[in-house]
Amino acid sequence: MLQTNYNELNNSFNTLYAHYFELLNRYENFSRNYVVLYSKYEDLNRRYATLQANYQNLQSSFNSLMQSYNSLQRDFEVEKTLRIGNSLESYYDYLRQELGFRGVKHWPPTYTESYWQMVADFAAKLALHDLGFPYWPDLEKKSYYETVGEHSYNRAKRKIDQGCCFNRRRNLRHAY
Repeated sequence: MLQTNYNELNNSFNTLYAHYFELLNRYENFSRNYVVLYSKYEDLNRRYATLQANYQNLQSSFNSLMQSYNSLQRDFEVEKTLRIGNSLESYYDYLRQELGFRGVKHWPPTYTESYWQMVADFAAKLALHDLGFPYWPDLEKKSYYETVGEHSYNRAKRKIDQGCCFNRRRNLRHAY
């Protein structure tokens, strides 16, 4: 009976020992696979960190470009709306910017008249300009004619003539 128990225990031991080696082999395989997978994980993690840093740089660049784009878009809309050629008034604004609000931004050293005379001369030049006489030809060519394809004083005279015709028609209607 002891021999039988011993044989059963020995068989159980051999079976367990075989399972142990089988588990040990599986553990070693899993361990090797773990090392390979962990190496891949670390590589992917490094690549992820690099991609994340690149993404943040791209996001920062995008935000900067978006701000520039929005600024340029606003400037474009303002330029499109107020661009010389869309309105004659914008040409006058340009003249005031270049010559000063009253046309006396820069006092010429040879000018002997008073400040008020210079202001009056500028106003007179604006009035003559509107009647079709060319003044400030260098500013005219550089800023208005190249954009619009016609001289501002021709457009101003045409507007004044249109206004005069409108006023004559209005006065004729009120006369009856």
